[in-house]
Amino acid sequence: MLKRLARTCYRRRWRVLAAWIVFLVAVSIFSSTAGGVFRNEFSLSGSESKQAQDLLEQRGFDARAGFSGQIVFTSDRGVNDPTVRQAMEQLFARVERTVPRTQVVSPYTPEGARQISENGRIAYGEVNFADRPDKEFQDAADKVKAEAEDVKVSGLRIELGGQLFGDQELPASEAIGILAAIIVLLIAFGSVLAAGLPILTALFGIGTGIAFLALIGALIWAII
Repeated sequence: MLKRLARTCYRRRWRVLAAWIVFLVAVSIFSSTAGGVFRNEFSLSGSESKQAQDLLEQRGFDARAGFSGQIVFTSDRGVNDPTVRQAMEQLFARVERTVPRTQVVSPYTPEGARQISENGRIAYGEVNFADRPDKEFQDAADKVKAEAEDVKVSGLRIELGGQLFGDQELPASEAIGILAAIIVLLIAFGSVLAAGLPILTALFGIGTGIAFLALIGALIWAII
């Protein structure tokens, strides 16, 4: 049966390829329109973690119930330099004003006094994001990045720390692995077309897999 299927696919290879492309595009479009929204939500009722999260929200600390990050800054003149302090306090205020349901614990407050290093040259503001869908978390992080980039003070360096501010990039090892696989396939098959077939098959599989996961996620979310 499989032998017959392979022969049929070979004889009608262009039709099969076109069908795969149409299928991939259709599934991707359908998943993007009908797929659900990924959420970072913990709702295991009865667990201690859930009780702690509910308690924070009930007592008015809902901004502590989501992700957190840090606005780290350093200056050779010291973080208590009037120019540096004014710029950072304005940045913290803008973040709270422009990013909904976000709290910044400033190192210039009694609550955040421990966030200044002993030599007084490094400090950080703790950014607390209230719970929200994953896409809104990323949008909030992007707004914080934009606000931090607007601060222009000589000698002041600002960096953002935390999971939300991390940039997802393809590791160099992955790129080297793909290149090595292509070289091995070229040597083994002696043909660009034959070597490219496994790569294309893998790409089709990854694409359709991601699309189906989005659809399954939407279905599970609808059932729950």
